[in-house]
Amino acid sequence: MDKITYNGKTYELPKKTMAIVQKEDAMYTKSASLAEQYMKQFEYAYAVLGEENIVEILGSSDVNEVDLSEITLLCNMIDEAYMKKINDQNIKRAEKMLGNKAVSQIISAGNAAGKIANASRYSKN
Repeated sequence: MDKITYNGKTYELPKKTMAIVQKEDAMYTKSASLAEQYMKQFEYAYAVLGEENIVEILGSSDVNEVDLSEITLLCNMIDEAYMKKINDQNIKRAEKMLGNKAVSQIISAGNAAGKIANASRYSKN
């Protein structure tokens, strides 16, 4: 089961279904206003974590009352958690193919670059 840890508490994520992917896709609409992007991020986090956990993490289930930067942080953590198994498998496969532990460092650097690119999706140019 995929998990995130937020403020020292671990939250289990549900399996990544098409319903969750559709909420995730909605966050990446480039034509959306900044306010709409935050709303879509909130809807994604809410769909994944549920109302009880959202209130516990963000202090409210009302998007108008929460720190919007925390919503972006939370969405990034969720995305990273869902990708962890895939990234770990890719590292193992690359290490096996090349038999070199340095590959792990190269892939980690690539993952870091991917996280930066992912974070830029949430910002309006």
